[in-house]
Amino acid sequence: MFMLLAAGAMAQVPAAQPPAGSVAATSLDSGLYAIFNTSMGTITAKLYEEEAPITVRNFVGLARGTKPWKDPRTGDMAAKPLYNNITFHRVIPNFMIQTGDPTATGSHDCGIKIKDEIVPSLKFDRAGRLAMANTGRPNSGGCQFFITEVPYPSLDPPQGAYTIFGQVV
Repeated sequence: MFMLLAAGAMAQVPAAQPPAGSVAATSLDSGLYAIFNTSMGTITAKLYEEEAPITVRNFVGLARGTKPWKDPRTGDMAAKPLYNNITFHRVIPNFMIQTGDPTATGSHDCGIKIKDEIVPSLKFDRAGRLAMANTGRPNSGGCQFFITEVPYPSLDPPQGAYTIFGQVV
């Protein structure tokens, strides 16, 4: 399951008591967050709306189902959430996990290509970077994305060219 959460600095919601044996959530800075509920646990990532507005809009539209995408299994345009119940098809220990292929194979895209938004101040200098996967060609990202497990500076330009659009918190 996938959710988006907008957190406001002034928003106050009474905290429910966490179930016994669980970890209480910490408060979030204001901004837009993606929450991934996976079979391995929950991942919360702050999205970089200002630094990568095109990528975040694309990601949010695909997540909510407001941006149509091409289903590679049928060739038809789909107007439904893309990321719900989707598999992390690429898992490389001590590197990254990747998802976003509607077929869960890593071999397909969703018929969307967006402009790269490489921000020099955003680097793969820490674990938890949320970045748009691409084919190795400029402006070839669309629906697949990855989350780094460790710092990985070789993904930074000039060796790599990936739009960082969020950070796991």
